[in-house]
Amino acid sequence: MHENEEPDFTEVIAALAATFRQEATQAVYLGYWMGLRDLALEDVKRAAIRAMRTSKFMPAVAELRELAGEMLPEHRAVKAWAAFKEGLRQHGYYQSVSFDDGLINATVRNLGGWMPLLERLDSEEDEKWIRKDFEWVYKAFAISGIGHEQTRPLIGYCDAENQRNGYLEALGEPVKVITGLVPRREAIEGPAD
Repeated sequence: MHENEEPDFTEVIAALAATFRQEATQAVYLGYWMGLRDLALEDVKRAAIRAMRTSKFMPAVAELRELAGEMLPEHRAVKAWAAFKEGLRQHGYYQSVSFDDGLINATVRNLGGWMPLLERLDSEEDEKWIRKDFEWVYKAFAISGIGHEQTRPLIGYCDAENQRNGYLEALGEPVKVITGLVPRREAIEGPAD
């Protein structure tokens, strides 16, 4: 959410508190704002409505996040692996790619990069261990956060060769791989201080 959406957000929390006959103090508003501000306002509204319909008590921030559809890091990691494999299947070794979930770019980079990682995927046994590493690294990044530098596109063979040979004008735009796993803002910027 943006700062200009805070009044609307405050109304949602006030309605939620009133529904559960709780006092909505400034501290309550601040706590919910701190815990939910990386979500879209519409997602928070949907979560509040679901809570009003299904919960007996005022939901905690974590419960609202779940009701908003946020996945746990280990579930996201499994889906991220599937998205990585689909990106590989569609675009292969030669093309530069950039996943819409920057955590995938960071994970692949951490495991050696697009080309070196794909070169290691040459047997089912290797894939089993690479998948385990991928999911572990992805989960760690989802929890701890990453910097924007780590989300840079992943360079494929053609662009790497053009760079190496000085043909910078021949570098293409990386293919955008749509995963539907766009991460929360904190995951990209790192945890708040």
